[in-house]
Amino acid sequence: MAKSEQLFELIKSLGKSEKRYFRLFSSMQAGEKIYTKLFDAIEKQKTYNEDDLLKQFKSESFIKRFAMAKNYLYNLILKSMDLCHYNADISKELSNLLKQADFLYQKKLIKHYTKLLKKIKKKALEAEQFNFCLEVSERERRLLSNLPYSKKLKEDIQKCFDEHDEYLKKYNNLNQYLFYDAQLHFLEKQYKSQKDKTDLKKNIDKLIADDIFMNESQALSFNAIYKYYEIKAEYYWIKEDYNESYKYRAALISYVESQEDYLGNKLNFYIPALYNFVNICNHLEKYENVLEGIKKIRTSIDLKKATTQQTLIYLNTFGMKLSTCWILKEFDVGNKIAKEAEQILNHPLFSTYIYPKLIIRVAIASFYFNSKQYDEALDAINDALNDPALKTYNQLHYHARILNLLIHFELGNLFLLDSEIKSTYRFFKEIDMYGKKEKYLFNFLKHYNDLLSKKEKHNLYSSLETNLEDTTNLKNPFYDYKEWIASKK
Repeated sequence: MAKSEQLFELIKSLGKSEKRYFRLFSSMQAGEKIYTKLFDAIEKQKTYNEDDLLKQFKSESFIKRFAMAKNYLYNLILKSMDLCHYNADISKELSNLLKQADFLYQKKLIKHYTKLLKKIKKKALEAEQFNFCLEVSERERRLLSNLPYSKKLKEDIQKCFDEHDEYLKKYNNLNQYLFYDAQLHFLEKQYKSQKDKTDLKKNIDKLIADDIFMNESQALSFNAIYKYYEIKAEYYWIKEDYNESYKYRAALISYVESQEDYLGNKLNFYIPALYNFVNICNHLEKYENVLEGIKKIRTSIDLKKATTQQTLIYLNTFGMKLSTCWILKEFDVGNKIAKEAEQILNHPLFSTYIYPKLIIRVAIASFYFNSKQYDEALDAINDALNDPALKTYNQLHYHARILNLLIHFELGNLFLLDSEIKSTYRFFKEIDMYGKKEKYLFNFLKHYNDLLSKKEKHNLYSSLETNLEDTTNLKNPFYDYKEWIASKK
């Protein structure tokens, strides 16, 4: 089934409340609401018709990357549904319990009523649903106001009002962090296309100047503290102070792990925190920490009970670990991970995770290529290129095609290489991804075997290295041009 049809089926499977929640969730995301428009357009269709969508959105900038836009929308829906059902389950339970309590109050079963209110309050506090804590507090105050005066009553009323103030304070405090988190992501997206980040950095400096970012003690609940560390880490990432960003990512992990139920009720917080920690460690080349973080992720997730977000993160760890094994030259470990990843690809639990599985296929090919196991690399990249779904993901398809050329080059498949270069050239032109870097590489691959002497070949490598230095975006998770060229000179 094509990704487009999967997106159509996913949207059509949503109920009214789920669609409403997605639109609300999407409205809170920064930037233009193009994905909401695309969602609405597909939702109106009785059968999926991509040609109509292309005509409808022909003036939108995302139409040039339509496959990526559909994939983004698909994952955005899944992310919103995770939150929808996680929050809905808690809210629905507490809401139903409040209705039961109100029924008991109407029947004047006060002891039953007060006992149930205590239960609701306990659950609400554990889930940090402070709005429900306020609801309980209001009912407790109403009950106390009808009792005859006594010294104890006076103390109970004072306690009730103090608790109400505390809940309100925590509710407002968390909302502040959520507001600044939304503002930070809005600014980041607003300035994303600008090379000069001066204005972005000035604006985020103003956000972080608020007193609530003075230290973590300003945050009054688990959720607020979690957001405090996340915002500070993201702030320093944008400022390109990666060591400070790492410090806050590490502090967040330590904080979550200090909670008794971090592998239970707080697992939905722990796994994304670990994933972000692994990414900053990878950026700073702290590879031992990368492996430690991946190990924690994989041992913490029960795949039979995992949310969509947790499953996606679990699948992403395969590519991350293969890349790390290549960098650390731990090829024996990498080979075991590659074999494990190949088994995962056919597991029924992951049948609907098309894009993550494609990334794994390319990552396996990449590992074999970088560890000079070229026959295995060719088998793996053929598996990826033969998957029809790859055609809907231009960026990944691009890297797979480049990797395919490099593998054929290393194997000395000259006849096939010439054919593959022509095919890849046509594809890159079609998706508007043929530039100077690609031109230099293709010319190198075509002319290398025309040269006889080692000196001529050495000079050609040097020329390729010089030309590539003048281009941008040389870094990618699948192959390293610089290291590859350096190994040949």
